[in-house]
Formats: sequence, C-alpha cells, structure tokens
Amino acid sequence: MEKDKKIKLQEKKYQSVGKLTTSKIIDLFIESENEALHHKFQGKFYPSRHYDINATLTKALKGIDKQKIIDAYFHASRLGVIVKVKENNYPFFLKGIEKTLSSLGEGYNINILRPSTVYLLFGVNSLNDIENLHNTKYNEFLENLKFVIKVNSYTSYPSLRRKLKASLFLENPMLLRRAQKITPFFNKFNFETAGALVLLLVDSSKTSKQVLLEYHNADLPRETVWVLGSFYKDFSNTEANKLLLKDLYKKYPKEWVDEYYSSIY
Repeated sequence: MEKDKKIKLQEKKYQSVGKLTTSKIIDLFIESENEALHHKFQGKFYPSRHYDINATLTKALKGIDKQKIIDAYFHASRLGVIVKVKENNYPFFLKGIEKTLSSLGEGYNINILRPSTVYLLFGVNSLNDIENLHNTKYNEFLENLKFVIKVNSYTSYPSLRRKLKASLFLENPMLLRRAQKITPFFNKFNFETAGALVLLLVDSSKTSKQVLLEYHNADLPRETVWVLGSFYKDFSNTEANKLLLKDLYKKYPKEWVDEYYSSIY
C-alpha cells in the first residue's frame, strides 16, 4: 500500500536526521505532517524530535516565513500540542488553531486536539463562535494555559483532587465562567474537565452549584455518575457540596454513585 510505503520512508528519513537549525526543524515538521495528513497517518518526524519541535515553537521564529509559522502551529495543534508562544507569533498561532478547528472530529490521524482544551483556552465550542478565538487576548490565553498545563500534569483524578490549588485559578473570572459552562464536555471526561469540576466545587457561588444540579437532570450514564460522586465525596466539606451529593443519590441508584464502574475512567 502507498500509505505503508510512505510511513516506512518517513521512518528511515527522519530517524537519521542530525542536528538541525530552527528553520530546518520547521521545514521538516511541516513536510512530514503535510504528507502524513494527506495519507492519514502520524508523521514520523514529530515522534523522533518532539522535544526539539515543541521547544522551537516557543521561540520568536525570526526570519521564518509567516505561512510556515501558521502551518507549524496548525500541525502542532492538530496533534494536541499547545505551547506558550511568543506574543509576536500569537496572531499566527490563532490562525493555525482556526485551521485546526475546521477538522475537529475527523479522526485520530487528522486531529486529536481536545474540544475541552479549545473551550477552556478560547471559549470556542463550535465553528459558530469562532470569533471568540480571535477575541481572546494574549494575556488571557497565557492565564488559561496555566490551568490547562497544570491539570494535565496530574496522573490520576485523586491526585488532582488533593493537590490542585483551585483558589489560585478562581482568581481568573474568565476561566471560572467557562468552567460553569463546561458540563457538556463531561461526556468525554478528562483532566481538564476534572480540573473545571474542582473549580466548581471549591467556588462558593450559587451559580457553580446550580450548573451541577442542572446537569444531574441530563439522564447521565453510570460512569459519569460515579465520577461525579467520587469528586463530590472528596469535597463534602461544605453544605452546598453535601447537597450536590445528596441530589446525586436522589436521582440515581446508590450503586451507581458508590461502586467503581467503567473501562474508560
């Protein structure tokens, strides 16, 4: 098959590459991923040089063609990689993200950028609110990125629940507002939605509790009920959170809340 042949040729070509300049790293990354995207496989330059590529994308990239910068951010983001870009490259970064958003949900080898990541960083839930992407200021992106990086640094939900210093992130009102609207993403629970759930449980506002109470009415699957219950139990130090747990027991079978269930979580 042509696809298999392309994969083997890339493996041979990129594993033997030595020391590279910034410009060459960008060129080979784009070259590899353009071909990989066309034939729907994971390009072989990124796995072998991902540390170099990620570090390169955080640089000023002076002297690099603007379209190449956009293409590099496009390919990186569709591979699920979001880095702290320099402010001078932020407009190019957003253009790369916008291109990535047009291919969300088209398959693993095409785009693995999580919708929850896009929403927390930019407030974009679909292509219908793409204007939010370009309305997100650079400093807002950096503040939201701190949260995304932090929650993804944990290796388990219990660890995240114990160690995340939610009070620090509650100082970011934009992030809290997005956390209060993130329940639709709970159908594919991950460390970002887990972190947002912790924010809602630590926040003392009625709004944060109400969105969870309303979510209980959504005919939730058993695995989601168990995940919610495990978080509520760890944050049952307030009356408001105790009421959340009580409401969950009221609406769903006790074993759904108490007994671990899922091949996913």
